[in-house]
Amino acid sequence: MMALMNTTPMRIVFSVLIAAAFAVVPELHAQIRGENKALETLMDSVETYEKDGYEFRQQAWVGILKPELGRAVRVQFFKGLEYKVCISVPQDSGAKVAAVLLDGEGKQVGQADPSEGAGNVVISAKPRRTGYYAVAIRLVEGKKDVVCAMTQGWK
Repeated sequence: MMALMNTTPMRIVFSVLIAAAFAVVPELHAQIRGENKALETLMDSVETYEKDGYEFRQQAWVGILKPELGRAVRVQFFKGLEYKVCISVPQDSGAKVAAVLLDGEGKQVGQADPSEGAGNVVISAKPRRTGYYAVAIRLVEGKKDVVCAMTQGWK
């Protein structure tokens, strides 16, 4: 005869796991919505420069900015090209960012200008040498984590 197992402990474990999964889903959904909004804002910013002849990377960097901690994103630039680095946060986030482009020695390269949209920054640069650079981004307005998107264009 087959012995019956007590399934109560397994049911409890599965119930807890399912409840935890459903608790995480709204948070993930909110993050994805934030990423989509940041990317929409970024694409609006990029359109202006595409009309001026800039080509932009197909991929964008997307990350979370925290009020107490900035982010640095490594990019590669080539001598002789003009670059635009576009950085955006969702327009409805109420957040504003500041950014600088640094060379390998930590010296600022290019000029950062706030774009017309809320929370956007565009860095213009024409590097003197080919190499890796860092875009340092920080939150200057906003008291909560915000999704940030960045891409680079050249001509």
